[in-house]
Amino acid sequence: MEAEIASLQAHHIDSDPSNNALENLFLVCGTCHGKITGGVISETDVILRKRQIEWMPSMPSTPASTMSVPVVSVQNSRVGGDVAQHITKITTSKQPKIAHPIGSIGADLRMKGYIDYLLTRYYSHRKADTSFGRRTKFSHAEIHTTIQSEFGSKTFFIPAGHFADLVCFLQGRIDRTILGKTNLSRGIRNYHSFDEHHPQNEAEQ
Repeated sequence: MEAEIASLQAHHIDSDPSNNALENLFLVCGTCHGKITGGVISETDVILRKRQIEWMPSMPSTPASTMSVPVVSVQNSRVGGDVAQHITKITTSKQPKIAHPIGSIGADLRMKGYIDYLLTRYYSHRKADTSFGRRTKFSHAEIHTTIQSEFGSKTFFIPAGHFADLVCFLQGRIDRTILGKTNLSRGIRNYHSFDEHHPQNEAEQ
């Protein structure tokens, strides 16, 4: 188990290595970090997982004499501004991954992929808005909270029948950003369509 996490790395959610705010950092193993930066694990999944961990109830206190705590040393690491000498990993039973129900957007890889794409576009547009002078604090979780309020389900648990409605909602949010409005005024598209994201020849393979 320790061999799998011999290299722990701090992933910067907003891709800005100078932003060491705790809410922007996610500690992952080297393998997962490579998958994140390579796009195998989407930014949306990273943010959702971070929120799940933050919302997990605290573990009850256990006397040190009854708990086995393996320690992994990480040399010259810097997390949140403090040099990490040791990272303590408490081994617990792995929680089963919640599968998206059949008939939901998350259960359809093509639909999920396009929604991931639109969410990433929204995040990048909101980040770019700061260069236009927007000072409203941006939260990655806000869009998912709003989606749940609007549609009555978490983003990827929404029934596939409402896919077009969710796409329209997200595209509207992108278009209403400062960058989105600027692009539209210049005839620049803010995103490509679902069919462009999943070409017909790819679907037939």
